[in-house]
Amino acid sequence: MELNLSDFNLPAAIDNTMMMLRERAHRRDIALEQTIDERLDAIHADERKVKQVLLNLLSNALKFTPEGGRIDIRARVSNGNAEISVTDTGVGIAPEDQAAVFEEFRQVGTASKSVEGTGGRWRWPETWAMAIWSASCCATSE
Repeated sequence: MELNLSDFNLPAAIDNTMMMLRERAHRRDIALEQTIDERLDAIHADERKVKQVLLNLLSNALKFTPEGGRIDIRARVSNGNAEISVTDTGVGIAPEDQAAVFEEFRQVGTASKSVEGTGGRWRWPETWAMAIWSASCCATSE
């Protein structure tokens, strides 16, 4: 995988991604909220790939969150690293399917989009310069 590393503003990348999804969320009465640590600024990573990851995470959250639900994205500094989490009020992911969510072109579970659940949480708690090619990822569903 070829990387085009540069310094870019992570909060601005999050804002831009949220803006792309805001109208779809509004039509389904889904609240989109973001909380960004004021200490978070420029990072050194592949901006296009970071934006792609953000868009994929938020699009999936929107796809599986029922009307009237909520999606929260939080970005913070943790132990000197950027950490982003996406939490939604969607259907959730069964424990036996959680490891498979990171497989390319794989969708897990059989729940319909209208089923209510307790949602999922997605985190990328590594430095963003490393996260693009060797991320430590986890998925939890409560």
